[in-house]
Amino acid sequence: MNTITKFYIDGCFHCKHIENTFKEIAEEYKGKARFNNLKVNYPEQEKEYNLTIYPPVIVFEENGEELDRIEGIIPPESLKKFVEKGVTLTL
Repeated sequence: MNTITKFYIDGCFHCKHIENTFKEIAEEYKGKARFNNLKVNYPEQEKEYNLTIYPPVIVFEENGEELDRIEGIIPPESLKKFVEKGVTLTL
């Protein structure tokens, strides 16, 4: 089962803008993928996940391998399509 993680930082308007949509999508796809919100607190986290544009939403395989990502200004419909793809995405 893939994990879909939304990374965010305090004060990020675009991160806050997709918060409710991400929660709704997570509820809709409950049991088909894992969903996480990860607050980025340290530059080491940005380096580890190659985070440069916020908010990034990343699909990870069970082994932690990144499968896909979407970043920046994410309209709700684009986020939903991305998650739909990410639920079934495999290497």
